[in-house]
Amino acid sequence: MERCLRGFGLRQPFWLEARSSYPTHPRAPFHKMRPFRVRARARARARARAQARARARTRARARAQAQARAKYSDEWVETPSGALRAWYVCRQTFGGQYAECGTLIPSKLWQRRDQDIASSKQKWYCVCCTTRYRTKYGMLVEVHAKGLSTFMLAEVSNTDAEDVRAMYLERKLAPKDYNDLWAKIDDVKPMKPDDILRPITKNELKITEGVDEGMVSKFLNVKSLEDLPKWDWDQLFSILGPKS
Repeated sequence: MERCLRGFGLRQPFWLEARSSYPTHPRAPFHKMRPFRVRARARARARARAQARARARTRARARAQAQARAKYSDEWVETPSGALRAWYVCRQTFGGQYAECGTLIPSKLWQRRDQDIASSKQKWYCVCCTTRYRTKYGMLVEVHAKGLSTFMLAEVSNTDAEDVRAMYLERKLAPKDYNDLWAKIDDVKPMKPDDILRPITKNELKITEGVDEGMVSKFLNVKSLEDLPKWDWDQLFSILGPKS
């Protein structure tokens, strides 16, 4: 049969080749069943590799979801000697036509464009002026120690600082998974905001759905923000370092 097929430029399918060379009867000698066993083992190894890749993808997705949710915590670290909190602020100037927005909003209360928290194309919008957050607006940092608060302006945080926050949340909240982490992250306000912030009024809030207006604040004097000291995120490690 094989010679016949070769005359037409064809060849036997692999399953017919194997069957013609090695019997498939259960009582066939073991050494003649070997090609079938080899293929079965190869298929089993391929399945195991595919399952391992699927598990790795699942773990990677879970890590990405947890990392994305940890970024919504405004409390970065708290120790017996003090605490550090930081918030994203809206400093939209409207091209100079209107007064600067100057709003401090807890991270979870910013209006999100995408329902997927970990979306790489996520955008955030101010609940007071509805404009999109830009990294040039930076953050407001509060260092609280001995009953006193110091406010500073900062650029958007870096990866090393975010790793410190993630470890702090893991130790403090002990979440079971990324959904549990999201549920345990609370909105926080500055501890001593009287000298720099004021509560918003109802007519200043443009987006009300899911927003607790008591958590949103306005700067008393936006122009004075430039006089605040600048925070360097590397200073976070000095807060965590050993005390002499």
